Amino acid sequence: MIDDSLKLETWDETDWQYIQGLSQSVESVKRQYIRDLRDEKKKYHIERIFSYELYHKWSQNLSKVANNPSKLFLNAELTKHYNHKETFPDFVLHGDYTNQNKQFIICEVKSSRNYVNDNALKKDIKTLMNGMSKLGYHCGVFIYLGSERSTIEQRIERIKAKTKDVHFKILLIKVIDYNKVDYTIL
Repeated sequence: MIDDSLKLETWDETDWQYIQGLSQSVESVKRQYIRDLRDEKKKYHIERIFSYELYHKWSQNLSKVANNPSKLFLNAELTKHYNHKETFPDFVLHGDYTNQNKQFIICEVKSSRNYVNDNALKKDIKTLMNGMSKLGYHCGVFIYLGSERSTIEQRIERIKAKTKDVHFKILLIKVIDYNKVDYTIL
């Protein structure tokens, strides 16, 4: 479970409650949905398999952690528009499509199983940053399924530093070696 010491002034109690719910959901996804399949001859879409199960777990957990879960929407691959541009974040948690005060979490998922090139990573980080700056999401979350040796933190920081929205914090959730969950604020 995510440690309360990571809570920032950026997030109020409601936001933190939703972040904790996501944390519980990530940690409850069974290994069979996130195992490293590199040694298997078949090609699998690890992100997709993990994401389907995460969606299921997260939607179940919302009723446990949210004050009024019937007023929340958890959507996957929902088209979001800003300044005549479209983006398709992997997940969004929000309370109302039209009220910027009710946009809670925008989330992207990547796996080291599929090489994450800089362009793909930049696109995902820009999706998170634009979601926070232009659409009013309170928290951007990047979930990374992969190895402990990853340089994903440094790569995200480099990309983030090149944007004008560096003051927004991104919660990095790493499922290290497809087993242990680690949390970092970037």
